Amino acid sequence: MTSAKDFKDKTILFCVLNWGLGHATRSARIIQDLIVSDNEIILLSDGQALKFLRIRFPQIQYYQAPSYGVKYPSGDKGVLPFIFPQIPRILKAINAEHNQVSAILKAKTVDLIISDNRYGCHHKETPSIFLGHQLNLGAGSIYYLVNRSHAKWINKFSALWVPDDENRSLSGSLSSNKNIRIPQSFVGDLGQFPKAQSEAKKDIDCLILLSGIEEQREALESKLIDLNWPKDKKVVFVRGIITPRAPLEGPGLDIRDFADYQELKDLLARTKAVLCRSGYSTVMDLQPFDLIRVFIPTPGHNEQIYLAKRSSNLSTSTFTLNQKYLEEESLFKLLCLDKN
Repeated sequence: MTSAKDFKDKTILFCVLNWGLGHATRSARIIQDLIVSDNEIILLSDGQALKFLRIRFPQIQYYQAPSYGVKYPSGDKGVLPFIFPQIPRILKAINAEHNQVSAILKAKTVDLIISDNRYGCHHKETPSIFLGHQLNLGAGSIYYLVNRSHAKWINKFSALWVPDDENRSLSGSLSSNKNIRIPQSFVGDLGQFPKAQSEAKKDIDCLILLSGIEEQREALESKLIDLNWPKDKKVVFVRGIITPRAPLEGPGLDIRDFADYQELKDLLARTKAVLCRSGYSTVMDLQPFDLIRVFIPTPGHNEQIYLAKRSSNLSTSTFTLNQKYLEEESLFKLLCLDKN
């Protein structure tokens, strides 16, 4: 069980975490490969992730998963201090999804379970694969215990798929946890756009891609929309929302709620620079494109802060800014919007 290509003519329960759209976009790569190999897919997810995957794969059967119901801070406050008090609620949801998986398996014959970061989606009598890159949640004495507990949850599965190469070129130390005992396979980059992109006219000066947990997505949106974007530059602003809401207005900006696979591929090929979060799936999506990258990690999100710093250290055209101290002049300079 080392890649999606190992399976043909199987019935597969695919479970996807709803935490922004990153888990959904990378899972879509695997789902597409499995469908091409004549596998039947049953989807289990919730929220925005489920909506995204239903749009992408309208033909597949789906179940509504229990929501983890995690609340997030707004503004520039850190995420983790808000998460820890909610652990009992998360554990309750994990138990609920585990029971739901058992019920689905009683009703249908399922050959395999693949779970993108849903910790309760496994079964002792059915091969169960955990898909994840953040196996190491942090360093230090506190995280020593956290990482042991994290590994304990993952070890309940039959195997682990890591979306990276064996050199951990993208994930670095995030994908290393010596407490994990189950077989591990590196399944490669799962970005939405796997091949090098053909040359396109660079007629967009800056593409803004918002994503991630809603409270922080909205907080960054509010900051960016208030900036005095140069009117002589073409700036496309993708809000990253699927559910319709009040229109957003910004002088001189081309504002769109959402970009599907083909539209996003086209925008990335045409833009000279991109401004976005540094979620792992976003980092993977940007790999094939030749452009300036400016990452603004979600405040208090250790994974995104690490990935942004790592990416900027590995590339002279990648930069990192702190959301709390976001300044118009320095941002426009990094994006080359200050030049004629």
